[in-house]
Amino acid sequence: MILPSDDAMPDLIVIGAGMAGLVAANRAVRADASVLVLEAGRTIGGMLRPATLGGVRIDIGAEAFATRGAALDPLLAELGLDADVVEPNQHGSWGYSDGTAYPLPKGGMLGIPADPLDDDARAILGEEAAQRAAADLELGPEAGMNAEHLADFVAARMGQIVVDRLVTPVCRGVYSLDARELDHRVLVPGLECRLQGEGSLQGAIRAMRRGGAPGAAVRGIAGGMHRIPERLAEAIRARGGEIRFGDPVRRIVPQDDTWRVELMSGGSFEARNVIATVPVDGAIAPGTDVEALTAGPVAETVALRLRAPELDVAPCGTGILVGEPAGEVAAKAATHASAKWPWIAEALEEGEHIVRFSYPPREGEGMPLTAGLDNDALRTRALTDLALLFGIEVQPESVCAMTRQTWHMPAPGARLGRSQEVAGLRVWAEDQPGLALAGTWIDGTGLANVVPGAERAALRHLGR
Repeated sequence: MILPSDDAMPDLIVIGAGMAGLVAANRAVRADASVLVLEAGRTIGGMLRPATLGGVRIDIGAEAFATRGAALDPLLAELGLDADVVEPNQHGSWGYSDGTAYPLPKGGMLGIPADPLDDDARAILGEEAAQRAAADLELGPEAGMNAEHLADFVAARMGQIVVDRLVTPVCRGVYSLDARELDHRVLVPGLECRLQGEGSLQGAIRAMRRGGAPGAAVRGIAGGMHRIPERLAEAIRARGGEIRFGDPVRRIVPQDDTWRVELMSGGSFEARNVIATVPVDGAIAPGTDVEALTAGPVAETVALRLRAPELDVAPCGTGILVGEPAGEVAAKAATHASAKWPWIAEALEEGEHIVRFSYPPREGEGMPLTAGLDNDALRTRALTDLALLFGIEVQPESVCAMTRQTWHMPAPGARLGRSQEVAGLRVWAEDQPGLALAGTWIDGTGLANVVPGAERAALRHLGR
């Protein structure tokens, strides 16, 4: 194999060393292609990034993957990580709104209850709203079919209180969007079709849960999800691939039968094929609104390792998703990581816990609302949210370690209008010889979307 270097043209240049770029590069080197990966930053993995809290290594980014479609199974087996796949503890998630925390009903999807009349749902909704939600059984399959977004769809079937108390916390906490901004047809493909067959939304939810639909199940990796990109990078280098850091790509330019990849530093490379896992000039159709295509929320994740024996009983399950009104709570979600993942609990001292908080952007601004806080003020903010959400007072001296990470989140694939935005770009890219697109900006968020998309991009260049 010809190794990528300044004077040898690789078969493939991959732009970006996030999960999409690493998956594509790995697939190419396994087919004996010479590969050069160009990463603008200094780290691999994108949203799969580790952090260390007092000697314990955790995920500061994505901590789990959806099991739908078994998209990751072959890759994990190839990397020798299949034996390390773990299930989260089944303590359940909680919601929070209007000053109250409550366990979310089990067996639902996106907060939509599979049985609005079970005890948990009744306790959250109240008897009148629970009965209204149960009337979904009597509406007929046509109700809600003209809804433009998830909030109207659920409200038409089960009432507004289900949206406010159950769906909104999940949408805010998981997708960083309001339910009015999410396209349910994209978020849960086949939901409307299943509703037609089952005759009700709750029946559709039960059927899709049995079939392993999106949101139905997640798993993690013992030791952290960040081990996946680390193994990928090792595999790429072991087969002669190269990963270069710290010099962003300025643009790509088509040549007669190659592509010239120009760097911000002034240097350049040529290759027969290019995979762009991030939007760069030349990899986007002329006239494309790049800002609209790539704009997503900016958030900050804050993780605390603290001494708090009161958390031993997992008082709010594996964590809390915050709805509206949030009151004095600033976080949009809090994950009790040591209650969710046994491997984290086993790494801690008795009475210690790790809790992760996710903070959204300020209204109308591009930075998270915690961006201006120094570490002391941030710790105070997180402990305030811990008290409000979990009902537990922890003093600052009980915090053993803290870490923070700002994320420029990709635009969610289920955001209203998103599928139309990328459709034209996909068609354009298909007509560009030697160019393929992959990554969250084109394939959507979540490894169940990213990994197959990156595999397809690599296979296109391999002629398969």
